[in-house]
Amino acid sequence: IRLGKHNLFTREWGEERKMVQKLVPHPNYNPSTKDNDIMLIKLLTPVTLTERIQPVPVASCPPVPGTSCTTSGWGATTS
Repeated sequence: IRLGKHNLFTREWGEERKMVQKLVPHPNYNPSTKDNDIMLIKLLTPVTLTERIQPVPVASCPPVPGTSCTTSGWGATTS
């Protein structure tokens, strides 16, 4: 896993690499529809928080239907 990345194609200042201990996919993930396309990743060693590496705030309850939400990631949204 690479932390602190902004460009996938270059080595960056502040980037940290970590080894994965365990992958936990969503139990209802559907590879055909990409429904529930989310996974927990347990790292082998702790992460050091820096200016570039910070936790993402997670909502304590689901948003109200119709609420505009923002997501981010490196994956493709279409094939």
